[in-house]
Amino acid sequence: MADALNTTISGLRTVTTPLAGTVYQTKDFGGGHWYYDPADTTSIDNTGTILVSTSGARFKRIFESGLNITWFGAVGNGTTDDTASINNTIKFAATGKIKTVEFPSGTYRVTGKILIPSYIVINGNNSTLNGNTAGTMFESAYVSGTNVISNIGTPDESHRVVSAQVSDLIIINSKLAFNLFNFNEISFISNIQFLEVDQCVIASRSFYGGFKNLICRNASKTSALPAFTFSNYVNVENIKDVFVAGRKLAFVFSGGINGLQLTNLSAEDCTNGISFLGEVNPLTISTCYFEGITGTAIDMNDAAAHRAVTIDNNWFYNVGICFSGKYLHQGCFRRGNYADANCTNIVIIDDDYTSLFDVEINNYMTPTNGILTLPPKYQIGRKCTINGTAIIYDGGSGLPMVKANISHSNNLINLDYSGDCGYVGNAVAFCSQSKSAGTTFNINIDTSIRFSEYCFYVFKLRVVDNSGSTTVQGNGFGSTITLNPSSQPGKTVTAINNSGNLRLILSSYYHPTEYFNVEGILRIV
Repeated sequence: MADALNTTISGLRTVTTPLAGTVYQTKDFGGGHWYYDPADTTSIDNTGTILVSTSGARFKRIFESGLNITWFGAVGNGTTDDTASINNTIKFAATGKIKTVEFPSGTYRVTGKILIPSYIVINGNNSTLNGNTAGTMFESAYVSGTNVISNIGTPDESHRVVSAQVSDLIIINSKLAFNLFNFNEISFISNIQFLEVDQCVIASRSFYGGFKNLICRNASKTSALPAFTFSNYVNVENIKDVFVAGRKLAFVFSGGINGLQLTNLSAEDCTNGISFLGEVNPLTISTCYFEGITGTAIDMNDAAAHRAVTIDNNWFYNVGICFSGKYLHQGCFRRGNYADANCTNIVIIDDDYTSLFDVEINNYMTPTNGILTLPPKYQIGRKCTINGTAIIYDGGSGLPMVKANISHSNNLINLDYSGDCGYVGNAVAFCSQSKSAGTTFNINIDTSIRFSEYCFYVFKLRVVDNSGSTTVQGNGFGSTITLNPSSQPGKTVTAINNSGNLRLILSSYYHPTEYFNVEGILRIV
């Protein structure tokens, strides 16, 4: 069979001095790919798996399971530079039928860029890649003839990478682990640990692929660069199970986010968690974990529209600000989010441009002097919608809890009414009270009802001054007041616009020590 090799296998018969690790391609005897392995000294001559030439060189059949980078010269001893051998393996795979590249378990020194074109599947088998602390380790690429060329800097959509995968690696000592452009359909980076890496991933124009099961640890927080950067239209990308520890900033999304779900992201002992720069359209952030964040866990303060953002079922532990944002439209911060007692602020939305954004409050909202206020740790713009459980005091039945779906202004809850279950003793529910100076004075009842000339409301108020107890009741339509005949004669009620809210002025009352008491109900009809 050895003699037959010279006459039956084209491509091998002319090999007089085989190069170790070189892969040869045949057309005749079984076809496929064969490589020369000088370490194989067995005498078995199996025409299906091993061929022996007339000079005694032994060639092994490469099956479709994958190409081994050691066949192309990679050593894996941690010191020899294996960059060229790895790229030669990928080049052979990219221009042939076998697309899987296998790393036998080991430590590989990589000082240059490893190029990833379409359809290449790199299985690291939990090998370690020791990189160049000043350079990039992996870069997306395309095939041109028999060459593999980086696609970084090429025009949008000109050289797209599809169905490429890199998995099961430990990457250490790299400035940038993955620089990816047009890394698109069914292309995945998964099951990778990043240790002392300045930037794990920069992905621009990444569509319909994914980044999963990634761990980044950088104990010193020395790099101000984000661990993961996704930019230039991050559309329908599967980003989940990504852990970052010890960084100034864990994640940045910029330049347009559309149809994105972020699941099981984790940032621990970082200055900031996730930052969004630029326009956001339907986005869901769920089951993420934030711990020891001294700044903001989820930051949407960039001056761009953030539409249909849903934040739910996330855990915030010992965080400065759980969620902060502006220009939010038709989204929600759900009750399923949990913030422990060590969190300084839960929600900060302090602009007047946010609208139709729903904030669900976990804490009970309780009235103070009859005014229902937000609980601590919430600062919310006047156009947001608050959805929470309010405790409203009822003189008849104690402390009933009333579900409230309400909006608010200036951190006062704007209800459609000022009382629901009845009567708050010695106060007008959800209103504040003051008086003008002097022993003869007017009483101001300031509501949280937005003033409008078309607002219709009713009231019944009991006032105690030096003259005793008097009652005024009636209704109002904007600034027009009509008192019921049963009201105390000689008393008047005026309605005015007080900084956008309704104020009732009751006059005239008297007490030598300026004492008064007023209680009752004022509500919109």
